[in-house]
Amino acid sequence: MIPSKWVFVSEFPLNVNCKIDRYQLLHLSETVDLQSLSPSLMTLSPLEKKLEDIFLRAFNLKTSPDISKSFGQLGGTSLGAMHALILIRQEVFEEMDISLLFTNPSIQQLATVLEPLLNNLKSVEEKITNEENFAIRPTSSWFIETFGILLLAWQWLWPFYIANHFNIFFLRILFILLIHLFQYPLFLKILNRPFLRNRDALYSWSYYRLWFLRRQWSLNKYWLGYLFGTRFYNMYLRLCGARINDTAQIYTSEIDAPWLIEVGNFSYIGEEVVLSSVSYHDYIYDLHEIHIGSHCSIETRSVLHDRVDMHDGVFIAPLTAVTGRILGINVDNKISSEYHLSHSIFQFMMILSMICIHSFILQWSWSALPYLSVCWFIWSIVGTAVSLLLLRFVVGNVEENFSHSYNSWPFLRRFWLRHLVIHSFSPCLSSILDGLNFITPSILRWLGATIENNNIEIVDFVPLLSIPSNLLTINSNVTTTSEICFVPYDITINGQCVVNGRIQIDRRSFLGNNCLIRSGVSIPEDVLIGSLTRIDSTTIIMKNDILLGVPAQPMPFILSDINETQKVTNDFQRIAMEFIHLVLLDILPTFILIYSFLIQFIYVYLMTDKSNQSFDIVDSNWKTSLAMILYSQYAKYIGRLLGGTQWLIIILHQFGAHIGNDVIIDDINSLYDVQLITIDDHVRLSSTCQIQCHTFEQRHLKLRPVKIGSYCIFKAMSFVLPGVEFLGYNYLFPCSLALPHDQFKRHTDWFGSPTKRLIVHHGIEPPRLILAQQPSSIDNYDVIVARTDDDILSLYFGENGWMSWQSGLNLRQPFRPNDIYIRLFFSSFLCNSKPKRILIVG
Repeated sequence: MIPSKWVFVSEFPLNVNCKIDRYQLLHLSETVDLQSLSPSLMTLSPLEKKLEDIFLRAFNLKTSPDISKSFGQLGGTSLGAMHALILIRQEVFEEMDISLLFTNPSIQQLATVLEPLLNNLKSVEEKITNEENFAIRPTSSWFIETFGILLLAWQWLWPFYIANHFNIFFLRILFILLIHLFQYPLFLKILNRPFLRNRDALYSWSYYRLWFLRRQWSLNKYWLGYLFGTRFYNMYLRLCGARINDTAQIYTSEIDAPWLIEVGNFSYIGEEVVLSSVSYHDYIYDLHEIHIGSHCSIETRSVLHDRVDMHDGVFIAPLTAVTGRILGINVDNKISSEYHLSHSIFQFMMILSMICIHSFILQWSWSALPYLSVCWFIWSIVGTAVSLLLLRFVVGNVEENFSHSYNSWPFLRRFWLRHLVIHSFSPCLSSILDGLNFITPSILRWLGATIENNNIEIVDFVPLLSIPSNLLTINSNVTTTSEICFVPYDITINGQCVVNGRIQIDRRSFLGNNCLIRSGVSIPEDVLIGSLTRIDSTTIIMKNDILLGVPAQPMPFILSDINETQKVTNDFQRIAMEFIHLVLLDILPTFILIYSFLIQFIYVYLMTDKSNQSFDIVDSNWKTSLAMILYSQYAKYIGRLLGGTQWLIIILHQFGAHIGNDVIIDDINSLYDVQLITIDDHVRLSSTCQIQCHTFEQRHLKLRPVKIGSYCIFKAMSFVLPGVEFLGYNYLFPCSLALPHDQFKRHTDWFGSPTKRLIVHHGIEPPRLILAQQPSSIDNYDVIVARTDDDILSLYFGENGWMSWQSGLNLRQPFRPNDIYIRLFFSSFLCNSKPKRILIVG
């Protein structure tokens, strides 16, 4: 023990028995707090000295720091914090967690927390050896993938050819929509739907049938958006095999397997919620059912993955990963009102109206000049103008204390109709207004928002329209980046739509990629909100805070020392870049190979000088802008057909990516700055996960390569930032954020925002059903395979009481009975009381 205070006395106080009087000792006043002394006068423990040395190197400090001060007070930045984390893992404690560093930012606090953890480590570290794998690895079929891509393209294009012969242009659009949507249940019937709770090898016939259906569903997402929140969407999902009640409201198309979904009465599923029934492993894939009870509310961008059994009355906050069994509360069934036929008639008429408007614009633009690029440009301009007029004069504003049932007319007119208009015209709005900062603040002010039109940078304009304009305030020098989600209301489990107030963003604030802002949030001046961060009305935000996490927490570091915020980007430069792409677009229908070659050649030429960039500031010039626009448009038109195939890997190679063998990437939009990405063999990337090699902090473009080691698996809505390195055999859970420059050790699993190491669970109750039990061949305990209440087969072993390692997500390969026996009794890491690996028999 090291004392924190000293008491100076000339002699000890004695009692009548000539012994030390402890009562008088408590009343001595001449005390000195060691923390007030100079750090040089304090005696540091060996661990504190080691941490002091690490802080000196990581934060580039000139003198010995005060061990009681946080690294933020010492001038430490987020980059320095990640450097310190890596050094601590390498030199002190290899299982160091980033949240441990953020909650204990001073040397003194960190040493106090690490001391017991280091004492509990075994004296001799176990040596991890890779098991030799004798299994036959499945390989992809180039013939099936090529045929499947051609079939996908054919089933998507033939309705356009047939519709071209219709005289009434309105019938053309309606015919294309209906044919595209009804082809999915038709192919589902043709392929026999043999997918109920199935497990099979990758690249098998069942796998490719599932892949084809998932690609077809992905191509229909734009059409499905017209049906969100209607009984028609529920009917369509039932046609695809889902068990959906008519009174449910669903606003997402991120569904892997509709036939495995069940949703009860009066449940609400918000925008961009991921219902992930497919899990990738090393050799196999799994299909899981997702059951959602009645009166549940699942908010925006949540992820339900790996078999979900959600009871009645459950509320899931935004950006939450959910798996397993979730218990709810009792809800009064009389609270929610029934649907009315008039609601469905109104929704049907509004959907037809949107189709009519698009039909008229396309007919007029094509008759003006029959070129694809000209037609697209006119449609985008006119569609943008029409959508803005509808938002102002038809949809209108919302009162700040709005509180109505989501089955009510006010909700339909104010929020459902707003969503329909924005979704229908989002391609037009994105093409014209994204990044056009000389006009977008004026448009928001015209719609009713409170805007200071002074140096505002808006990268993605469409998300701002989801907020009723009278509930939005943006001050000068604010920066909003891409894919930010603004949630204008909350839905309770009682079916009430509640608006908590205005969303206010004060001067010089910065909103990072994929962050989520809920209603009623007020962001002060000079606040930086990190990527994949959730800000609620209850979040405590102070001036100059850096917020990160779900829910958001202030970070103990400061921003990098960079010059003041730049001016907004050149808008006319961006218009010129879009025009170049429109010219190339004319080649697409007839010469798709030439179009692909030109896009790839131009991209590689423009980004060659940035393929080896470090995390330095890079000028965001016209080359970078054009390259990003061309890549995003190529992903929109061509990449959607190739997801999950080896053809996509070849295409990404041509764009400059370094990708190994047997890699599955569900969606090309998961990768940004592909020329800086290295992916080793046997990696699995689920759809909606993102890997990006750039940041735009303080409006400075910074680049850093990302390396993904072999056998890594990234789940939906996981997010990897620049400079991250996964060393192999890593598992990144949904809604997880890997911070810049972090390094992840082999054979580790990570979850959360920011990421935390997955911790095994000890001391749980004995299993209900024991399936196999044998004594360990290594030590004096039994190894047991058993079944628990939540229907998961788990591995149990240990000397005193029960110890269980349950994840359900670490099954890397298929198992036969003999494989289970061999792995249970002949694998050294299993027959140890404290293993470093986790094996789940699912």
